[in-house]
Amino acid sequence: MKQNKGIVFFGGSFNPPHIGHLRLAIEAWEAFNAEIDRVIFVPCALHPQKNPSALLPFSLRCEMLEACIRHLPFLGISTIEGERDEPSYTYETLAALRLQRPVTPFYFLLGSDDYEQLPTWYRGLELPRLTNFLVVPRGVYTESDFIAQTHLLWPEAGHTTVDRGRMCIQGGGEAVFFQTPSLSVRATDVRNRWCAGRSIDFLVPSAVRESLSRHEARVREIWDGGV
Repeated sequence: MKQNKGIVFFGGSFNPPHIGHLRLAIEAWEAFNAEIDRVIFVPCALHPQKNPSALLPFSLRCEMLEACIRHLPFLGISTIEGERDEPSYTYETLAALRLQRPVTPFYFLLGSDDYEQLPTWYRGLELPRLTNFLVVPRGVYTESDFIAQTHLLWPEAGHTTVDRGRMCIQGGGEAVFFQTPSLSVRATDVRNRWCAGRSIDFLVPSAVRESLSRHEARVREIWDGGV
């Protein structure tokens, strides 16, 4: 029987989408395409830990993402978090997606900084019930740091194979250390540059730059007040 291929979910504000986001999604696809079917962006609607007044409208962020990935059939977008009125909690989002795809392997892509913060997330330590993790190192974070952090979060975690970078977590999921070339681009810096009238060429896809220009008045109203 053919094994059911998985999906990588990549959540975030994408305020705006930039080349770091797009390149990371492509790297994930290239590294795991034998195991996964697609990489799906999941833009948040109401971020529980960020100032909502600085977020561009959900529809505009989705529009920019759609334009960025139009020519990349292995990337997609889920608007599930825009269909709810409450804050966008990862656990609830993945639980809803699991109802839609009960047997599909899930992988959640996140940086090592967020991985370390999982105890502060809503039901963050219960996420292995719903998904595997692909953990991207930030800064000087090493594979040894990843192993130590995984043991700290789930003391009974163990290695699944001879690959030290894959660990089995009690509750059902795996955590995978995903070393990939990093593009150090921050959405905050993009916003600050754009608001100051500086060039954001080669920091965002051209489709994002063009969309920001088309909606300049609205974007400036939001970002100037809380970038």
